[in-house]
Amino acid sequence: MLGLTGIGKSVLALQLIPQIKDKFDYIIWRNIDNYSTLESMQTSIINFLSPPDSSSQKTADFSPAKTTNNQLINYLRKYRCLLIFDNLQEIFASGELAGTYLPDHENYGKLFKQIATSSHQSCLLLLSQEEPKIELGNHYCHTLKIHGFLEACKMLLQERNLTDEDRWLELINLYGGNPLWLNIIADAIEDLCDASVAQFLSCSTLYLGDLEPILERIFQRLSELEKQVIFWIANQETTVDISITPADFPHSHSDLWKGIQSLKRRCLVEKIMETEGSFFTIQPVVKSFGKMLLASEQ
Repeated sequence: MLGLTGIGKSVLALQLIPQIKDKFDYIIWRNIDNYSTLESMQTSIINFLSPPDSSSQKTADFSPAKTTNNQLINYLRKYRCLLIFDNLQEIFASGELAGTYLPDHENYGKLFKQIATSSHQSCLLLLSQEEPKIELGNHYCHTLKIHGFLEACKMLLQERNLTDEDRWLELINLYGGNPLWLNIIADAIEDLCDASVAQFLSCSTLYLGDLEPILERIFQRLSELEKQVIFWIANQETTVDISITPADFPHSHSDLWKGIQSLKRRCLVEKIMETEGSFFTIQPVVKSFGKMLLASEQ
């Protein structure tokens, strides 16, 4: 399950659990942030699934040094489990293309591949801002990219008592249907425009305000190539046709494709299907922040 920060991945997963809990023996949620290594997280899961009367056996058999992928797979065969790994992007390196594992976390990729290709009765749900690189190619693996929740955003604006309901959809689209981003912008609309969405939208430029630190953290994870691609797209007046070699892009056509693919894995670039073919664009918020960064560098 992929999506930018604040889009609602964890909320959606929490809503899913009550609907499917009867189909599993165990549902285990682990936040990647809480574990320094894969082995420590595997130990935590294996100890949880071990029989309660085997505490001495746990210490002997399931120490971090002995906690292997095979031991976890064996428990996934024995019990029907739903494993949920949250904040998966924390195992990926900043400054590299999307899905590049940190040197001490490359074993996660091996585990994911083994879970995807081994015979067992369990499921793994990954929540991430960044798509992992897993060599799979089987129909048991699926990706859901979350692009926003229209109804949830409308409810949020209603709860904040914003006016000009006929302009809400425009506001929601400008901020990518992201509940967190809209909640932050709603503060600005209340503070600066007396809750008037129409007055807020009359501004000639897209206001970012307290979104800037969030966007800064997102951009800090990007490689230099990805930044160059965003800067280039931000300066285009229309959607981008990558089948045409752009004269004003500072790198090769192959680099453009590589950067687009990586940004798509980060949910920062969107593909638009039209009769003429596939075109690419970025959200207005990302475009505005990219222009701001580019102006500061010039």
